[in-house]
Amino acid sequence: MARQRVSCWVLAGVWACQALAVACAASEKEVRPDGSGDPLVAAGGSAGAAGGGNAQQGGNQVTDRMASPPALENGRYVFRSDELEFEVDPERGGRITRFSLAGTNILTGPDVVALGDGALPNMYGSTFWTSPQSTWGWPPETAIDSDAHPATLEGSSLLLVSQPGATTGYGVQKRFSVDTARDRVLLEYELKNHRATQAAAPWEISRVPKEGLVFFAAASAPSAASTLSSSLLDGVAWVDVQQAPASDSKLFQDGSEGWLAYAYRDLVFIKLFDDVPPADQATGEAEIEVFVSGSFDYVEIEQQGPYALLPVGDAASWRVVWLLRRRPASIDATLGNPALVGWVREQVAAAR
Repeated sequence: MARQRVSCWVLAGVWACQALAVACAASEKEVRPDGSGDPLVAAGGSAGAAGGGNAQQGGNQVTDRMASPPALENGRYVFRSDELEFEVDPERGGRITRFSLAGTNILTGPDVVALGDGALPNMYGSTFWTSPQSTWGWPPETAIDSDAHPATLEGSSLLLVSQPGATTGYGVQKRFSVDTARDRVLLEYELKNHRATQAAAPWEISRVPKEGLVFFAAASAPSAASTLSSSLLDGVAWVDVQQAPASDSKLFQDGSEGWLAYAYRDLVFIKLFDDVPPADQATGEAEIEVFVSGSFDYVEIEQQGPYALLPVGDAASWRVVWLLRRRPASIDATLGNPALVGWVREQVAAAR
C-alpha cells in the first residue's frame, strides 16, 4: 500500500497491457477471508499506444476452455474449477476475496485488520487503484476501491463497473474469468477517463500473509525511495518478508520479465503482466512495489501498468493473469534458489 509519505510523480506516457494467465494448486492451513469467458490475447511485445476510442493490445488469439459462470453465494461470485476457487465481492469494490487451491486461500481476509485502528477496514484481498497516489492522497477513492460495483454475467465472464472517482475522474471496469484448460485466472481492467485532467496508470494491489518470499526478475536496484530492501541475485530481486523492518516499509523497483511471484509454504502465487519500460513509468512510483505492514499481518504485492492521459471518454485495457501453483517438494523456497526461479519461469512460459 502506498501511503501519504510516498513522493508524487508526473510523467506522460501510454498504457494498455496484454493478456496473461493463472493456475491452481493445493496446500495447508487456510487464511480464509471473512465472511468471463472471453479468451484473452496471448502475451508478447510491449505496451502499445492508446489512441482514440478503446485502446487494446494486439497479439495472437488463443483458444481456451473457460469455466462455468460463477455462482452467486452469500453476495459473492465464486468461480470453481477442480480444486481452484476464485471469489469476488461486488459490494466491496469488486474486491477479490479468495484465490485458493484445495481450501488454502493465498489472500488475506478482513480478520487481519478487524482489531486495528479502524482506518484500514478494507486492507484485505486484492483491489485496484489508479496511480499515482499523489493524485488522490489517502485513503483510496471509495468509488474504485470499496463502493459497490454493479455486476453482470457475460457468458462465463463476470463484469463489474465502478463509478468515476470524485478526485481523479477515472472509473474502472473489471472482467474476470477462469481458463480451466490452462489453469489460469484472466483479469482485465479497463480504465476509463470520465473527466480526468491528469494522467494515470492501472495498479493492482494483492494482500497476502506476512510470511514467505516475494521475488521477480529485476532490471536494476530498488529506487532511493524504498524503505524495504531487496537482494538482487542473478537478475532476480528477493524480499524475505520475515526480515522486513518492524514499521511499515515499501519497495519500489523495476521489473524486467513481466512476472511477480510470492512463495507461501508450499504454494506459489504468480502474477503475469506486460513489462513496462522505465520511460512509461511515473516518477515516484515503480512497475513493481511491495509493502509490508508493520502493524498487521499482511503484505501487498503490487504491479503497475503504463502511465498516460487518455482523452475524456476514452478507455484502455490492462490485462493480467494469475497462477496459483503447488511448489514441487524437491524445490526449496529459499532466498536466491535458482531452481525455484527456473520452475517459476517454466510456469510463466506455459501460461503465456
